[in-house]
Amino acid sequence: MLNFSQLTQDQFSRPETLQAVKAEAFDLVDHLMVPESKKLAAQLEDRLKTMPTMAASAPEIYSQYQKMVIYLRLVALMALDNNTVLELIQKNYLDSFDAGLDLNERMTGKMYSIPDLIWPEYAEQLAYALKQNIQKIGQKPIIIKGETSPQAPTIQNWLADYDRTLGPDLKNDLEQEEYLAKNPNAKLLDGNEKIKLRNVLKFYNNLKPIPTAIIEKAFRDIGVYDALEKEPGESAPAKQPYIIAEPTIIQAPKRYSRPDNRDQYLESPEEEPKTKPAPYIPPAQKPSAPVQPAYTRPVASIPPSSPLKQEAQIPVPPKPTPPSVQQPASPRPAFSPAQQPTPQIPQPQPHSQPAKKAAPQFFSQPAPNLPKIPQYEPPHAPQQDPPRQAPVPQSPYLEPINVPDLPKTSSPAKPEPDPRIQGNIVDLKNIEK
Repeated sequence: MLNFSQLTQDQFSRPETLQAVKAEAFDLVDHLMVPESKKLAAQLEDRLKTMPTMAASAPEIYSQYQKMVIYLRLVALMALDNNTVLELIQKNYLDSFDAGLDLNERMTGKMYSIPDLIWPEYAEQLAYALKQNIQKIGQKPIIIKGETSPQAPTIQNWLADYDRTLGPDLKNDLEQEEYLAKNPNAKLLDGNEKIKLRNVLKFYNNLKPIPTAIIEKAFRDIGVYDALEKEPGESAPAKQPYIIAEPTIIQAPKRYSRPDNRDQYLESPEEEPKTKPAPYIPPAQKPSAPVQPAYTRPVASIPPSSPLKQEAQIPVPPKPTPPSVQQPASPRPAFSPAQQPTPQIPQPQPHSQPAKKAAPQFFSQPAPNLPKIPQYEPPHAPQQDPPRQAPVPQSPYLEPINVPDLPKTSSPAKPEPDPRIQGNIVDLKNIEK
């Protein structure tokens, strides 16, 4: 930041110093640097007070420095005291357009820095200060509604015509646009001048208090004034707009008292029934369905002469002899191991493994005490033809044969070609032969 304390009046009055101050000031304005803008504005103002003759010696440069102070103060509007803000609104409102600032946005930050109880009174002071502004919007004079003589197009006269046309209450954006489009005075303004007037009307409309009727309607919509409504048979109470209904008393819930007998929280076990249930009686069968007697194995009768403790002798049927153990029907002479006939083994089925070893034959000679049982002969397996093999396809490829391997046979001699004569050229091939 620049240091002005080391500059003399002659140096401070030079155009080079003014350009350096402008560059520094507009950089702070473009970036909305509030603390830095407030500090630089205070330094410039203090330095200008120490040079009273500069206004006479260099009036143009002196006025440029004053504009820089105003621009920096408008940036730091939310950080200034209330009286300084009122002075800026009354004298320098339109200078915000030259600096590229919107005072509606800057005033929003100032509003949040003021307590709610003080803001309504301070808003009235701001509106009054704006009505005293004599800066002009436009070049042609205007006629205020209700008057015949033309007046200067100052902010003071524009707001007077606006209040007389639409009323002093709060207006919405649609009514403001209708005033700018239909009012004969507003039709005299060009595009930039209308933008300035629209900004002033919006700033002025934001400072107006909200009408009481709108507040009452909002509270009635949320049910605050239900207690003030007229009851049947009673006179209507006097209107008290800022009285709300008394809050309902919320009673604390009753304390839960736990019974002394804690056993009742336990689940009681199921008690056994004192009376036994009746035995199950199967349903009677239908007479049409015959009852089949149960099968009982016959038991041999015990002779009466035998004692009771003697067990009954039950004949046991003989066990069947396996086919491999049964003996032939007629006795055969004994054979020696060399003359013993070999048993016939069934041929294996296709796709089955052949028997590796014949089953051993037991009991080569008939037992003398065993009954004669016809010999079991295993069935002969039908002979089957061996499976046919598919013919192997012959490959067209033939193995080359060496010439020496072939038998030497005499081949007929090839006929010798005759010498060819073409023109005057004689083919001497085989001429000697």
